[in-house]
Amino acid sequence: MFKYFAEDIVDGKTFVDHTLFLSAVSVGNVGQLAVDVILANAGPSVPQKIGRVFHPGLEAVVGTDPSSSNGDPSKLVTSCEIFILRDKKHVIIHFHAPVTMKLRTEFVDFLCDWIERQKFRQVVCFSSTFASDRNDQQLEGVPLRFIATDKSETTLAERLKKLDWEQLERRSFPAPAVIEGSEITNDGILHLPGSGITLRMFEKCQTRGIPFLALTMFASEGDNTPEALTMFEAANKLFTFTAKDESQERSTTPTPICIPLTWSHFHGRSHPIEMY
Repeated sequence: MFKYFAEDIVDGKTFVDHTLFLSAVSVGNVGQLAVDVILANAGPSVPQKIGRVFHPGLEAVVGTDPSSSNGDPSKLVTSCEIFILRDKKHVIIHFHAPVTMKLRTEFVDFLCDWIERQKFRQVVCFSSTFASDRNDQQLEGVPLRFIATDKSETTLAERLKKLDWEQLERRSFPAPAVIEGSEITNDGILHLPGSGITLRMFEKCQTRGIPFLALTMFASEGDNTPEALTMFEAANKLFTFTAKDESQERSTTPTPICIPLTWSHFHGRSHPIEMY
């Protein structure tokens, strides 16, 4: 179920011509961290939380909003939330919890049904996959890859390649029989271990004719804030999340990235001095 806060949201009409961005819960949470950076660097276009997503496949999470500097208890965070950047026509689905393996297929169907009703211009997924599973070809160059459905904007692939993103190589190993439900062709399979719902979303969107693009990064578990910043900088060149004023436009110095307040909560509070 999609529950909206904003009264002006009309199902099937409000999001026409908008681009939907979503973060897959994947290796090192790179996609989620990248969305944190997007929300923190929206500039004049203040992100507005307009709704929440409820589904049995989403693991239950509830807590105070970590982006609230004064810890306002009235601001709650749940498993999956929807934000909008109105002037940019960007809608963002931010996952704070993973989708259970047992209900991933049902959740992807549920999400794609909603996407079709809203008539989004393009769907973009930020994701990651295990760096340890790369083949020899993938060890060279930038650790960024993308996959796009046939209905995606035709210029996206060209612009991505100019930004050093490579299309994900198909794999002949592991054998197709090992991965149930993988898209199998004569050229091999798309192999994205640890990417959560990314591959299922791609396959379902390809079948339904939904314009879907997945931006993925090779990563390992640990502190993946550098990878998230790299993904944000690359995606910002493509979709322009940040806004520059006139003085910044004339300057050759890169615009500094605002580190999300939520990142200060990674390790919880420091230990009490009284323990000593």
